[in-house]
Amino acid sequence: MSLPALEQPKRGYLAQLLTIPPLIYPFQYNPAQISDSRRLNWSTDRTPNKEKGYFRGLTRQLELKGQRFSGSTLKSFKADAERTVSFRFVIDGRELRPGEPARRRDGSGSILGDLAVIRSFAYPQMVDVLKLASGVVDAFSAAAPTGPEPQDEIFFHEPPPLLLVFGSTTVDGVVSELRINETQFNADLDPVRAEVEISMTERVDSLSFMIDTARRIGLAFYDTAYEDIGNVLF
Repeated sequence: MSLPALEQPKRGYLAQLLTIPPLIYPFQYNPAQISDSRRLNWSTDRTPNKEKGYFRGLTRQLELKGQRFSGSTLKSFKADAERTVSFRFVIDGRELRPGEPARRRDGSGSILGDLAVIRSFAYPQMVDVLKLASGVVDAFSAAAPTGPEPQDEIFFHEPPPLLLVFGSTTVDGVVSELRINETQFNADLDPVRAEVEISMTERVDSLSFMIDTARRIGLAFYDTAYEDIGNVLF
């Protein structure tokens, strides 16, 4: 029995286009695992409900009895939760993967160029394109309320946001930790193989976050197991 040919998987990307130079890094080898966590913070200063009404009164009794029987405190949600995405991938300059341009690999196997692009997500960007454009517009606008953007907010101000594109998953965030382990070197002692670990915190003020929120709610509406409501209740 012959095995069918394996389909070449799509490649994920790390990217940020609104900086100079634009940063685009296609994974040579896609991460084998992506960890997605969201830490929720709850305060313990909530007191039992004191509002009147039948259902509110029932809720208050449950809260009072729950506190007494458990010896614990009531919790209330604090709006300072954050989502963290972590992943690990390998770079090997001795292999030219399908779809990679030849200029990315030479006979030395050096991956200095790869690492330069990746490290750029953890260092202040040379130029913030959006702030530069805003500064140019404000400089020629008589109605600009605050004047042009100061140069220290345009040039080398802060690391650029990181956009992770992986199939249907898109996360826009900032790098919270970057670890690079260079494991093999060529005759010039330039790295030819490295293991990279990135942890990023999602930005909630991005278009990607808004689209992901709408998509998540839509999928939850469609894919929740409505047929098992009876099994949950009875």
